[in-house]
Amino acid sequence: MNKNFQKGFTLIEILIAVALFAIVGRIVWASFNSLNNRQVLDSEVFFIKSVIQKVRLESLDSKGGIAHGIIFGSSTLTVVDQGATTTRVYMYTNGVQLSTSTIGTSTIVFSKVSGLPSATGTLTYSLTKGGTVIGTSSFSVNGVGVIQ
Repeated sequence: MNKNFQKGFTLIEILIAVALFAIVGRIVWASFNSLNNRQVLDSEVFFIKSVIQKVRLESLDSKGGIAHGIIFGSSTLTVVDQGATTTRVYMYTNGVQLSTSTIGTSTIVFSKVSGLPSATGTLTYSLTKGGTVIGTSSFSVNGVGVIQ
């Protein structure tokens, strides 16, 4: 009764295991990449909304006795103080750009004390990589300057 059992894995078993790990790894990587892209876009849009709210609050407070406004560019956001020479320019994160606007102008100025905007509408931002739109995010500025 001499039994010759070989211990270990065959080449086919190892190849199947490697292939399964590669497939699972690709699925996990794709999910992570999609989540990361969404986080980049959401973070940038959150920042843009916070800048708009800050500018509106500066106008409500009549900071410096002047109105404050925002110029929306395709790749920049410029904060201007009406009647003053100060501007702050924010560059959007790589790949994030203003894709559509229903505001009708590139500038919103918030009036002193009331904070009412000079224009209302919807802004849509998109994340583009390699010429392909990965995702979009939209928000509106209503008639009292509140972001929805």
